[in-house]
Amino acid sequence: LPEHVVRAVTTSEDAGFFGHAGFDFDELTNALQAGLEQGRVVRGGSTITQQVAKNLWLTRDKVLARKVREALGAIALEATLPKPRILEIYLNLAEWGPGVFGIGPAARHWFGKDARALTVKEAAFLAAVIPNPVRADAVRAQGAPTPYLEQRVQEILLHMAQHGVITDDGLIAALAEPLAFVAAPAAAQVVEPAAGP
Repeated sequence: LPEHVVRAVTTSEDAGFFGHAGFDFDELTNALQAGLEQGRVVRGGSTITQQVAKNLWLTRDKVLARKVREALGAIALEATLPKPRILEIYLNLAEWGPGVFGIGPAARHWFGKDARALTVKEAAFLAAVIPNPVRADAVRAQGAPTPYLEQRVQEILLHMAQHGVITDDGLIAALAEPLAFVAAPAAAQVVEPAAGP
Protein backbone atom coordinates (compact mmCIF):
# COMPACT_ATOMS: atom_id res chain seq x y z
CA LEU A 1 0.00 0.00 0.00
CA PRO A 2 1.14 3.55 -0.54
CA GLU A 3 2.56 5.21 2.56
CA HIS A 4 -0.22 7.83 2.60
CA VAL A 5 -2.87 5.10 2.98
CA VAL A 6 -1.13 3.55 5.97
CA ARG A 7 -0.33 6.90 7.56
CA ALA A 8 -3.88 8.22 7.13
CA VAL A 9 -5.11 5.30 9.24
CA THR A 10 -2.40 5.57 11.90
CA THR A 11 -2.86 9.37 12.05
CA SER A 12 -6.56 8.93 12.67
CA GLU A 13 -6.63 5.84 14.85
CA ASP A 14 -3.32 5.71 16.72
CA ALA A 15 -0.78 8.44 15.96
CA GLY A 16 1.75 6.93 18.37
CA PHE A 17 1.44 3.40 16.97
CA PHE A 18 5.07 3.00 15.95
CA GLY A 19 6.36 4.47 19.21
CA HIS A 20 4.42 2.64 21.93
CA ALA A 21 4.40 -0.94 23.14
CA GLY A 22 0.68 -1.55 22.62
CA PHE A 23 -0.78 1.09 24.93
CA ASP A 24 -1.07 4.86 24.72
CA PHE A 25 -1.60 5.89 28.32
CA ASP A 26 -1.98 9.58 27.44
CA GLU A 27 -4.80 8.75 25.03
CA LEU A 28 -6.44 6.43 27.56
CA THR A 29 -6.31 9.20 30.18
CA ASN A 30 -7.76 11.75 27.72
CA ALA A 31 -10.59 9.37 26.72
CA LEU A 32 -11.39 8.65 30.37
CA GLN A 33 -11.40 12.34 31.26
CA ALA A 34 -13.67 13.19 28.30
CA GLY A 35 -16.03 10.40 29.36
CA LEU A 36 -16.16 11.62 32.94
CA GLU A 37 -16.90 15.17 31.80
CA GLN A 38 -19.73 14.01 29.52
CA GLY A 39 -21.04 11.33 31.88
CA ARG A 40 -20.76 8.68 29.17
CA VAL A 41 -18.22 7.05 26.90
CA VAL A 42 -17.36 9.74 24.35
CA ARG A 43 -14.52 8.03 22.50
CA GLY A 44 -12.26 5.06 22.86
CA GLY A 45 -8.64 5.16 23.86
CA SER A 46 -7.63 1.80 22.40
CA THR A 47 -4.55 1.54 20.25
CA ILE A 48 -4.44 -0.31 16.95
CA THR A 49 -2.81 -3.24 18.77
CA GLN A 50 -5.65 -3.37 21.29
CA GLN A 51 -8.21 -3.22 18.49
CA VAL A 52 -6.49 -6.12 16.73
CA ALA A 53 -6.58 -8.16 19.95
CA LYS A 54 -10.29 -7.38 20.39
CA ASN A 55 -11.16 -8.18 16.77
CA LEU A 56 -9.18 -11.42 16.73
CA TRP A 57 -10.20 -12.96 20.02
CA LEU A 58 -12.95 -11.10 21.87
CA THR A 59 -16.58 -10.09 21.75
CA ARG A 60 -17.78 -6.48 21.60
CA ASP A 61 -19.12 -6.58 25.19
CA LYS A 62 -18.25 -3.38 27.04
CA VAL A 63 -17.25 -4.97 30.33
CA LEU A 64 -14.11 -4.66 32.40
CA ALA A 65 -13.17 -8.34 31.95
CA ARG A 66 -13.05 -7.88 28.17
CA LYS A 67 -10.80 -4.83 28.52
CA VAL A 68 -8.42 -6.89 30.70
CA ARG A 69 -8.36 -9.70 28.11
CA GLU A 70 -7.83 -7.07 25.38
CA ALA A 71 -4.83 -5.71 27.28
CA LEU A 72 -3.35 -9.19 27.69
CA GLY A 73 -3.90 -9.87 23.98
CA ALA A 74 -2.18 -6.58 23.09
CA ILE A 75 0.82 -7.54 25.22
CA ALA A 76 1.00 -10.91 23.45
CA LEU A 77 0.76 -9.32 20.00
CA GLU A 78 3.46 -6.75 20.74
CA ALA A 79 5.73 -9.48 22.13
CA THR A 80 5.39 -11.78 19.13
CA LEU A 81 4.76 -9.67 16.02
CA PRO A 82 6.55 -6.71 14.45
CA LYS A 83 4.58 -3.46 14.14
CA PRO A 84 4.13 -3.71 10.35
CA ARG A 85 2.49 -7.14 10.75
CA ILE A 86 0.12 -5.87 13.47
CA LEU A 87 -0.83 -2.98 11.21
CA GLU A 88 -1.32 -5.34 8.24
CA ILE A 89 -3.70 -7.46 10.33
CA TYR A 90 -5.57 -4.34 11.44
CA LEU A 91 -5.98 -3.08 7.87
CA ASN A 92 -7.41 -6.46 6.88
CA LEU A 93 -9.77 -6.70 9.90
CA ALA A 94 -11.12 -3.16 10.22
CA GLU A 95 -14.72 -2.55 9.20
CA TRP A 96 -15.39 0.19 6.63
CA GLY A 97 -19.08 -0.32 6.03
CA PRO A 98 -21.81 -2.88 6.68
CA GLY A 99 -20.05 -6.21 6.11
CA VAL A 100 -17.05 -4.47 4.48
CA PHE A 101 -13.89 -5.71 6.18
CA GLY A 102 -10.37 -4.87 5.04
CA ILE A 103 -8.79 -2.00 3.15
CA GLY A 104 -9.09 -3.71 -0.27
CA PRO A 105 -12.85 -4.28 -0.07
CA ALA A 106 -13.23 -0.80 1.48
CA ALA A 107 -11.51 0.90 -1.47
CA ARG A 108 -13.77 -0.96 -3.89
CA HIS A 109 -16.90 -0.35 -1.76
CA TRP A 110 -16.42 3.41 -1.44
CA PHE A 111 -14.42 4.39 -4.52
CA GLY A 112 -14.57 1.45 -6.94
CA LYS A 113 -10.80 1.07 -7.08
CA ASP A 114 -7.87 -0.93 -5.79
CA ALA A 115 -6.52 0.23 -2.41
CA ARG A 116 -3.13 0.90 -4.03
CA ALA A 117 -4.79 3.55 -6.23
CA LEU A 118 -6.38 5.54 -3.40
CA THR A 119 -5.61 9.25 -3.39
CA VAL A 120 -4.47 10.99 -0.24
CA LYS A 121 -7.95 12.41 0.37
CA GLU A 122 -9.66 9.07 -0.27
CA ALA A 123 -7.30 7.43 2.23
CA ALA A 124 -8.09 10.15 4.79
CA PHE A 125 -11.80 9.60 4.19
CA LEU A 126 -11.49 5.86 4.80
CA ALA A 127 -9.60 6.60 8.01
CA ALA A 128 -12.41 8.95 9.07
CA VAL A 129 -14.99 6.21 8.53
CA ILE A 130 -13.39 3.66 10.88
CA PRO A 131 -14.95 4.83 14.17
CA ASN A 132 -18.51 4.36 12.88
CA PRO A 133 -18.47 2.61 9.49
CA VAL A 134 -22.09 1.48 9.35
CA ARG A 135 -23.44 4.94 10.15
CA ALA A 136 -21.00 6.55 7.70
CA ASP A 137 -22.19 4.22 4.95
CA ALA A 138 -25.50 6.11 4.81
CA VAL A 139 -23.68 8.96 3.00
CA ARG A 140 -22.83 6.73 0.04
CA ALA A 141 -26.28 7.26 -1.41
CA GLN A 142 -25.70 11.03 -1.25
CA GLY A 143 -22.54 10.62 -3.32
CA ALA A 144 -20.41 12.88 -1.08
CA PRO A 145 -19.46 13.13 2.60
CA THR A 146 -21.51 15.01 5.16
CA PRO A 147 -20.06 18.28 6.49
CA TYR A 148 -18.98 16.41 9.66
CA LEU A 149 -17.09 13.74 7.68
CA GLU A 150 -15.57 16.37 5.39
CA GLN A 151 -14.31 18.25 8.47
CA ARG A 152 -12.86 15.04 9.92
CA VAL A 153 -11.09 14.31 6.62
CA GLN A 154 -9.62 17.83 6.66
CA GLU A 155 -8.37 17.31 10.25
CA ILE A 156 -6.66 14.06 9.25
CA LEU A 157 -5.06 15.73 6.22
CA LEU A 158 -3.80 18.62 8.37
CA HIS A 159 -2.26 16.17 10.85
CA MET A 160 -0.64 14.27 7.99
CA ALA A 161 0.91 17.53 6.74
CA GLN A 162 2.05 18.52 10.24
CA HIS A 163 3.85 15.18 10.57
CA GLY A 164 5.49 15.39 7.16
CA VAL A 165 3.47 12.59 5.57
CA ILE A 166 2.32 14.94 2.82
CA THR A 167 3.81 18.21 1.62
CA ASP A 168 2.09 21.59 1.83
CA ASP A 169 1.38 21.34 -1.90
CA GLY A 170 0.01 17.84 -1.36
CA LEU A 171 -2.22 19.16 1.41
CA ILE A 172 -3.59 21.94 -0.82
CA ALA A 173 -4.27 19.46 -3.63
CA ALA A 174 -5.94 16.97 -1.28
CA LEU A 175 -8.15 19.63 0.30
CA ALA A 176 -9.30 20.77 -3.16
CA GLU A 177 -10.02 17.25 -4.42
CA PRO A 178 -13.72 16.40 -4.56
CA LEU A 179 -14.70 13.03 -3.12
CA ALA A 180 -17.06 10.97 -5.24
CA PHE A 181 -18.34 7.62 -4.04
CA VAL A 182 -19.12 4.73 -6.30
CA ALA A 183 -22.89 4.22 -6.46
CA ALA A 184 -24.34 1.59 -4.16
CA PRO A 185 -25.72 -1.36 -6.11
CA ALA A 186 -29.46 -1.20 -6.64
CA ALA A 187 -31.51 -3.58 -4.54
CA ALA A 188 -32.41 -6.72 -6.40
CA GLN A 189 -36.02 -6.77 -7.46
CA VAL A 190 -38.06 -9.82 -6.64
CA VAL A 191 -39.98 -11.09 -9.63
CA GLU A 192 -43.13 -12.96 -8.73
CA PRO A 193 -43.79 -16.06 -10.79
CA ALA A 194 -46.62 -15.75 -13.24
CA ALA A 195 -49.94 -17.09 -12.02
CA GLY A 196 -50.83 -20.47 -13.45
CA PRO A 197 -54.00 -21.34 -15.38
